[in-house]
Amino acid sequence: MQQSAAQAIPVAGDDAPILVADDNPVDRRILARFVAGEGYRVVEARDGVEALELFHEVQPQLVLLDALMPGMDGFEVAQQIKVESSDRFVPVIFLTALTGAEDLARCLSAGGDDFLSKPYNRIILKAKLEAVQRQKQLHETLRAQRDAIDRSSQQLLRDQETAKATFDRIAHREHLEQPGITYLSSPLALFNGDVLLAAPTPRGTLNVLVGDFTGHGLTASVGALPLAESFYSLTARGYSLRAIVRECNQRLGQILTPGTFCCAAFIELSPARLQIEYWNGGLPPAYLISDSGDPRSRELPARHLPLGLLQGERFDDRTETLSVRSGDRLLLMSDGVIERSNAQEEQFGSERLQHLLDQLAPGSSAVACVLTALDEFSGTGAQEDDLTIFEVVVDPDVRFNFDAGAVGTEAALAPPVWSMRYQVCDEALAAFDPVAVLGPLLQGVPALRPALGDIGLVLSELFANALEHGVLGLDSALKEGPAGFAEYFAIRTRRLAAARGSVCIELTCGDRSAATELKILVTDSGRGFLRAAEPTAFPGQDIGATPELHGRGLKLIHRLCAAVRHLNEGRTTEVVFNIPKEVAHVAP
Repeated sequence: MQQSAAQAIPVAGDDAPILVADDNPVDRRILARFVAGEGYRVVEARDGVEALELFHEVQPQLVLLDALMPGMDGFEVAQQIKVESSDRFVPVIFLTALTGAEDLARCLSAGGDDFLSKPYNRIILKAKLEAVQRQKQLHETLRAQRDAIDRSSQQLLRDQETAKATFDRIAHREHLEQPGITYLSSPLALFNGDVLLAAPTPRGTLNVLVGDFTGHGLTASVGALPLAESFYSLTARGYSLRAIVRECNQRLGQILTPGTFCCAAFIELSPARLQIEYWNGGLPPAYLISDSGDPRSRELPARHLPLGLLQGERFDDRTETLSVRSGDRLLLMSDGVIERSNAQEEQFGSERLQHLLDQLAPGSSAVACVLTALDEFSGTGAQEDDLTIFEVVVDPDVRFNFDAGAVGTEAALAPPVWSMRYQVCDEALAAFDPVAVLGPLLQGVPALRPALGDIGLVLSELFANALEHGVLGLDSALKEGPAGFAEYFAIRTRRLAAARGSVCIELTCGDRSAATELKILVTDSGRGFLRAAEPTAFPGQDIGATPELHGRGLKLIHRLCAAVRHLNEGRTTEVVFNIPKEVAHVAP
């Protein structure tokens, strides 16, 4: 007796019935008995429409479907079943008296998994049922494994997103949102081998690091956290760029596995002094781009090996110091730029990049122009490497404000009133950095923190003047032009290696009714930077109107300090900072 749709009971899984659909009642009944005899439950459909209704209702585990039925034939039913079953595997075996190759191929093309020829052979039917069951079991196993992989992937993605958010907080991405800075970080994956870090220093300059670890993805990014930690920690404490480069190299050398390293470029930009200090180990050349001059762009090539390869004295941390002009742009990038490929597998290359930068319109963004050129060059080609580009415009009026909170509060133990004297002599002059040595003391005075950037900038400038012009006897006039600037520092290096003399720094911190006063005296043992015979005070005076006081450094000192005096026949400079207490009160 025929089982109707109303008599069917919805079941699922291995206990689900087998649906037999055939418009011929004799063929349908014979096949239903054969299937039931193999231990399966059976539901029967008289045509294609009823077959779809029962498919929705009972969710069968297998469909035996007549190919030729009136109205909706088996081919249309099979196609609809495959669409509606989604990722659930429901095998369809076509029942057909057709024997032509094209007809049988049509059965498979319509979504059939096999076919059974009429008249039915019970042995063949049993074998096909068993084969389909094995196929179905394999599909279920694969689906379970896929679901497990999906769950694991989702958990891994959540873990990576959490770790990435933590890294972004450590990386202080907000430091990149400074005036004159444009950048792009386009990774291939959530974690990647490219690193872009920037932070203001206690001396009012900006430190930038662009890095590119070997490899891609999570494996390539394992060194990013310790690299960022070293970079930010030493920058916040006022260490020199050379010291930061050396520490980053040593740290990576301790943790990276053999064969892995980090190509990196470091810069320290001092807009006030119109100069940059630069170190490049293995990255593509940086470019100094001018709105005037021929050629427009100046290549700054890599002269060192990447970080993490050499240790100790074998590692070269020597930096280059370059003069810049107001409006110049410095461009740094990872190798994802020059190695971008097009459909012909040609690389963008350094020559094409150099030509592009030489043709750059005055005032236009180098980052935007490079990205446009890359898109036009590669067309629809997929990005093949992590891509990082950084650009900063030199503007002497821009101030990179140092965040005193970056050094923490553990050193805030200094009393409000104190004084100290620090003297550096002979060979120690070459390695001494006043901001790195004295910065922690100044950072330990909460009242001074709002002005730490200005104080560090003035202290660094005063020491440089005393050392270079007082002890070493260098003339600022040598700095005229790029060639003269390079010659100036070459002479400086030679004289510093044989330097004999001293620079003395005296700091006095006093508590006034409305302000905290910091007095700095810097004295050199040489001829003095200024040869004025008598003390001169210039509080608030426009230094540009005083011809004997030349150079941007002194102009900056007079602009930032409440008072400036030159004593001891020009060998001593005294400056005074007054930090209002209402400003100091809200400092971090």
